[in-house]
Amino acid sequence: MGVFKVPLVDPSGCGDCFTAGLIAALLRGWDTVRTLEFASAAGALGATALGCTDGVPSFAQVERFLKKNEVTKVTKVS
Repeated sequence: MGVFKVPLVDPSGCGDCFTAGLIAALLRGWDTVRTLEFASAAGALGATALGCTDGVPSFAQVERFLKKNEVTKVTKVS
């Protein structure tokens, strides 16, 4: 699984956004890759605003983000 590059403002709540995206995708019965990409995008978007609530993206915002952005493959962790 890769990551999405976003301008980091505040990581507070990113895990909650990821989990919400994961649940939303699982409830739709999506395959594993699509589910994890959606959850990852939701988590990434959560980091683009200050605080735990302002960065929570809507379902439509995550879908738009996925159409415009590609996953960056992680090849090395330092």
